[in-house]
This record gives sequence, structure tokens and C-alpha cells, in this order.
Amino acid sequence: FFEFGTLAALTVFRSHAVAVALLEVGLGGRLDAVNAFPSEGALVTSIGIDHTEWLGTEREQIGWEKAGIYRSGKPAVCADRAPPERLIQQAEAIGARLILAQRDYHYTRHTHPPGHWDWHDDAHTLTALPLPALAGDYQIDNAAGVLALLSALGQDFTISVTAIQTGLSSAHLAGRMDRRWLNGVEVILDV
Repeated sequence: FFEFGTLAALTVFRSHAVAVALLEVGLGGRLDAVNAFPSEGALVTSIGIDHTEWLGTEREQIGWEKAGIYRSGKPAVCADRAPPERLIQQAEAIGARLILAQRDYHYTRHTHPPGHWDWHDDAHTLTALPLPALAGDYQIDNAAGVLALLSALGQDFTISVTAIQTGLSSAHLAGRMDRRWLNGVEVILDV
């Protein structure tokens, strides 16, 4: 299923001469179809216990599987605040440029006034960013990881602060914690 979706995406990207594509791994990382695409960098947002029949039952094994999207010499961000040691070891073993949350980049959520957060690494500081519009408290962790990857890509891929703010405040993923109204009844889609 995921392989056909990836092939369809490749066809669309080529037909529209897409310069940059952000791809989400469907299952794990090491064996995922997105590995067919060249990669300038990768982000692992979190390591949870899921898809255990394919990835294993322990965070260490799952972390190793997810590190399969990392590439030698390329930025390899892990936004999980407690990354499994095997993910770190795999990134180091292949020579990826490992970037870890709260080690290589930092972020804090504002309490007064609420609704904003700050992010910084050695090269950039962004203040008073709007909280991500996507549902879930973990979205700030994901957004911080994205900013770390953008920072690591540096001059090869620049985005204005205004574009970052707009993206954070307006992001929407159809079908993911997607609230819709159908005949006066609220329906939440999460597929």
C-alpha cells in the first residue's frame, strides 16, 4: 500500500517539477519506500511503541529501525527528548550529522503570555513563535525538530521567519485529528 502511494507521489513530483519534497515515513524507516528518494536530511519526531510486528517491541529496536532514514554526511535530527541509544549509535555508525533535541537545539513554551514559544540553536534564535495549529501537545516537539532540520540545511534551504510563523499558525493535515461537521454531528477523522 505505502509503496504504491510513494510511486504515485514520485509521478506527481516529476510531472510538476517539484524542487523540494517533504516525505513522511509510513512505517519505521529502514525498510520504508521513501528510501527510494534522495535525501538531504531526515527528522525522526518521536519513538513510540507501535507497529511492533514490523519494528520490534522495544524502543531501542524501533529507534534503530527509524534511524534507517538517516544518511551519511546529512543532517539527522531526532526530536525525541530521550532518544534510544541504538538510534544514536546507528546515526554515528553511518556518519550522519546527528542533531538532538535539548542538546543541539532548545525550545521553551511561553506561559505569560500563553500561545507562543521560543526556539534556538547555535546559528539561529526565533522568538514569540505561534504554537502549531495542529492538534496535540507533541506538535511543538515536532515543529522544533523541523526548525532544527531547516537550520542544519542552512544556505541550501532558507525560509523566512514570516513563512515559518504562517506555516505554524495555519498548518492543517486533512484526515489527521481532522474535525468535520456532518449533518450537525462533529466527526473526528484520524486516518
